[in-house]
Order: sequence, then C-alpha cells, then structure tokens
Amino acid sequence: VGSALAQVFAMGVKEDAEAIFGVGSVQRFLDAFADRDRGGTGSISGSEVPHLLRSNGLAPTELQVSQYLAEAGGPDGKVTSDQVLSFCVRTGKDESTLEELSLFFAPFDPDEKGLVPKHVRSLFGPVGHAFRRYSAI
Repeated sequence: VGSALAQVFAMGVKEDAEAIFGVGSVQRFLDAFADRDRGGTGSISGSEVPHLLRSNGLAPTELQVSQYLAEAGGPDGKVTSDQVLSFCVRTGKDESTLEELSLFFAPFDPDEKGLVPKHVRSLFGPVGHAFRRYSAI
C-alpha cells in the first residue's frame, strides 16, 4: 500500500510540475537528475539539489534550500527524482518581466543604451546564461 500511495503522489507531483513548467522543462529536470545520478541508484545527494534547481532556471531562496536539505536529511542525505520535482513545484517558476529586468540593470546602463558594460559582464558571466559577445559595450 505504501509504495502504491507513493506512486500516486509521484504522479501528482509530475503532473503539477508539467502544469507549471511544461512537459519539456520537466523532462529537462529529470534529465539533469539522471545526469547527477551517476550510480543509477535513483537518488542524488542533497547537496546537489540547489545547483540542480538553479542550473535549470529556478531561483530558490536560501530558506527554501535549507528546508529542502532538511527534508533530504542534510547535504549528505539522498533525494529522489520525485522529491526534486516537488522542490521544483514548491520553488515555482520565476516570471521576471522585461520591466523588472530593465530595472535591475538600469544602474549599470546610465546612458539607457540597453547595453551592459564589460566590467559588469565579467561579474555575471560565470553564473547563469552566458552573455553574447554583442551584449557588452
């Protein structure tokens, strides 16, 4: 009964994730999980969860990361793909608007040219998506 209940719960989590992120994104989360599950055990280390979430476009707060790690049994605890999808759903989709992004970068663009100076690009380059060559002044 316990495993059947777990399967029903897991199906609900996957459906919730697909409704929020889309089927393609959920598959990307699962592929990223599989890449980290090097031994094929069906679980990854809790310490890998924050990077997995962030590298797939989610932005969990430090409080959320702490909660997820506690649920995993700490950084050395094991997390299943179903738990990762649950964390994705709970973290939610970042819906930054163009206006919010413009406001964030406004201090770095005093001339309002829509370009990011090279010294700023070097700060943001190592995290997130790479800047294209033409994105810097």
